[in-house]
Amino acid sequence: MTFVNRSIFGAPDTINLTGGGAMGSATFSGVKASDVRVTSTVGFDKLPSSGGGVRYGVLARSSGWSGYRGTVTVQPSGATRVLLDRLDGTASAVTTLASGAGPTVAVGSEVTVALDSVDTSAGVSLTLAVMSGSSTETVTFTDSSAAAIKAQASAGLWTYLAGTSDAATLRVKSLDVTASSSVGAVSPTPAPTTPAPAPTTSPSPSASAAPTSAPVEVPDVPTPSTGTVGSAVVGTTAYAIPAGAVFVSPSGSDSSAGTQAAPLKTLARAQELAAKGATIVLRAGSYHENVKLNANKALTIQAYPKEAVWLDGSSVVSGWAKSGSVWVKSGWTAEFDASPTFTKGAPDGEAEGWVSVNKNYPMASHPDQVWLSGVALAQVGSLAQVTAGKFYVDYAADKLYVGSDPTGKEVRASDLAMALAVQTPNYTIRGIGIRRYAVPTFEMGAVRVDKPAVATTIENVVLEQNGSIGLSFDAINGSITNVTSRGNGRMGFHANNADGLVVTRVLATNNNVEKFNTSPFSGGFKMSRSRNVEFRQSIFSDNTGTGLWMDESVFNSSIVSNEISRNTGNGLVVELSSKSLVSNNVVIDNGATGLVVMNTDRVDLWNNSIGGSRIALMFQQDSRTYGPTATGRDPRYPNDPEMTWKIGNSTARNNVIIGQTGSDRWCAALCVYDGTKARTASQMGFTFNGNVFYRATTSTPSELVRWSVDSVGGNWRTYANLASYQAGTGQDKSSLEYTGAAAYPLTSSGVVTSTVAAKAAQVAQAVPAAVSARTPGLTSGSKVLGPQR
Repeated sequence: MTFVNRSIFGAPDTINLTGGGAMGSATFSGVKASDVRVTSTVGFDKLPSSGGGVRYGVLARSSGWSGYRGTVTVQPSGATRVLLDRLDGTASAVTTLASGAGPTVAVGSEVTVALDSVDTSAGVSLTLAVMSGSSTETVTFTDSSAAAIKAQASAGLWTYLAGTSDAATLRVKSLDVTASSSVGAVSPTPAPTTPAPAPTTSPSPSASAAPTSAPVEVPDVPTPSTGTVGSAVVGTTAYAIPAGAVFVSPSGSDSSAGTQAAPLKTLARAQELAAKGATIVLRAGSYHENVKLNANKALTIQAYPKEAVWLDGSSVVSGWAKSGSVWVKSGWTAEFDASPTFTKGAPDGEAEGWVSVNKNYPMASHPDQVWLSGVALAQVGSLAQVTAGKFYVDYAADKLYVGSDPTGKEVRASDLAMALAVQTPNYTIRGIGIRRYAVPTFEMGAVRVDKPAVATTIENVVLEQNGSIGLSFDAINGSITNVTSRGNGRMGFHANNADGLVVTRVLATNNNVEKFNTSPFSGGFKMSRSRNVEFRQSIFSDNTGTGLWMDESVFNSSIVSNEISRNTGNGLVVELSSKSLVSNNVVIDNGATGLVVMNTDRVDLWNNSIGGSRIALMFQQDSRTYGPTATGRDPRYPNDPEMTWKIGNSTARNNVIIGQTGSDRWCAALCVYDGTKARTASQMGFTFNGNVFYRATTSTPSELVRWSVDSVGGNWRTYANLASYQAGTGQDKSSLEYTGAAAYPLTSSGVVTSTVAAKAAQVAQAVPAAVSARTPGLTSGSKVLGPQR
């Protein structure tokens, strides 16, 4: 069979993406197949001038938000990455199967994307090839997981413009669906000669933003340093089962013995029966539970090898009745607290920076959730507002209303507030997924680790589509390793009083789907009032809000070898804290400032790439001061000598600092500013050297650096270029400045180009042993520029 179509979206061949967040898809309604090759050739007539770039891809076995997708992401610089994804039922549930660097693309270039999907005895064999000119990049993967998509379904295309980018124009030359064959010899698709049935489209990518009823797509993210980032796919782990394990199955019975032959039915009962130090093994399926893990037994909870285990906070809802233009379910009794604060029932804050709910999204703090055939519906505040794609819960009348016809479709609604509360030491949770819990803010997270849960380990766990926060940690000496938190209502991760926490290879992406204000908290990961913590080899990207935020008395943090990119707010914030090593990170293409150091001293920045749409790197002092009654102090240390809450005594060396592209009232690349006007920059104590500065032009904006003037009570002085900044401050004596698109110093993965790397011997400062000892990827004594991957 062969299907070809050229006029996908009305205007022949052309897709206009006119604003960040625009997305669209098209599928052939008449095509139902599994073993197919989907091929499309597209021209990039206009690339975005900044931000995370534009994505174009093809779909196989596509039905709603389910299927396989092969895409090419084109950055403003023309650098590309190819990505092979599985769509697991909703826009926020996207599993990356394989990725790689693609061919360079220029404006006017054509790219061919081809995706093969073939059923084999080993699973679904997938091959993605992307070709431009004479260059081809091919990635392969065999999906043998329980989530593999075996059904026959449609084929089509998909496109997305990153929220931090301005506009792009794509010209679709062809879209072909043929019987699957080897992708090894991809060639551009010829102009079609046979018309095909028109595909169905939804939504139009000419819109300026993604529709409010659909969660934002997850753009691709490179893997930093070494090792897989994020959780293994649910159903693919294979932890050993020790003797004496207790078994649980959805088909079991809580009156059983808990053996493999006679499993229990619930995790709660297994905790009661398990001996100290035992392992609880969960068999495949869904567990609708809310469990307090408070037996002092140091248990391990894990999935059975190669079986998909989900703790699910939702139930299937049936018994709908038509009522005018809507449908109603009577007897719906699930109710949840809607306070946006950490105090049950408390009103929202009123002071600037403490208002959680954005007035444009008034239902954000209501954790109720409903899905129709896997697509999330948007909650509204009254029955009169219910239309297609929306729902309303009438607590007083115990009724649930939806505006889309549920006939013949699966409707799920969240009816549990949280999954697990770990309340005792030495528990390990691994190899499972946790989704669709209606988490109120005061409950902290779908999984909550509380004092005195010392040395809790969370490993290879997926947390998705939960009402507020995915995982919250409030206990010491814990570890979070290879955990994915995505598509949650407010934030991926939260930690407080979590001394000694080690966060390794986690993925926090596409969080804050409810669009809470950035402050007081939302986005990827926020930590407060903790000491001696580490964040390494992780990704905090594509969140609405801040990517990674150290706030309120975090002492001695190591933030090393991470990617923090394409968040709508700031990338990385270190605020009201002290002593932080920030090294070997990619902090690029964030919607506000790349890296903010606020009221924090002893910050060492080594070998990072840093950029944001407003400011790249900012050190700022405001009027807040530390004291025993100060808001934000750690109450465990009311007179902490380590906390000054004053910027200064900090270094920045071997970093690549990417100046913003638009005019701004602050600065292009580096800003050092004391809002209290109590200290000059010289008095603060900075040592900056061996850095690389970049601007697109010398007039966007006209100054490179803004610097607190050397007179107490003054404001700041601007420097138009590196030479004037060096002469005026004595800083960055060996540093470099590049200007112009052709001189852009970074590759698509955030490391320096070979041209810039060749300058390292004369520019870079030797990496101290104290830095390399805490930084995967950096070698003591090496002279290198930017992050090393």
